Amino acid sequence: MNVVTDASVIVKWFKKGEPKEELALALRDKMLAHELSITCNEWSILEVIRAVMKVNFPVDKVKEIVSILSELESEGFIRVIRVYDVRKEAADLIHALNLYASDAVVLATALHTKSTLVTEDHHLLKDPIKKFAREHKVEIKDLEQFLSEGTPSGGG
Repeated sequence: MNVVTDASVIVKWFKKGEPKEELALALRDKMLAHELSITCNEWSILEVIRAVMKVNFPVDKVKEIVSILSELESEGFIRVIRVYDVRKEAADLIHALNLYASDAVVLATALHTKSTLVTEDHHLLKDPIKKFAREHKVEIKDLEQFLSEGTPSGGG
């Protein structure tokens, strides 16, 4: 089972005290238990790094996070999609839905993989965006909704 997520969820694995931190950690634990796999795009990884830098994480801690994420990718827990692979679809989404580029790349990644998108990004959780995704056979859920509904449906 595969889900797409973004920095709004992944950063909660590392920043203590974040809203819904326990839910993000539960999602991570499901990934580590091989109950689901996670896909994100390469910008999401960079956004996690930027988010922890922005709150003044020490350089050593940032390097540790980069190492952890790289290890999760190399061990197959996280699949990272290149932005190039979804660039055209993302450009279409920017135009069609008036999304920021990073949000369009996240949604394009979910559409490309035909996977449920789990996010805490309020731009992606807006009703018109969720409706558009549903019309393309992709669900967008926040952490609470996804985890409370049990096993996800969607591609993988």
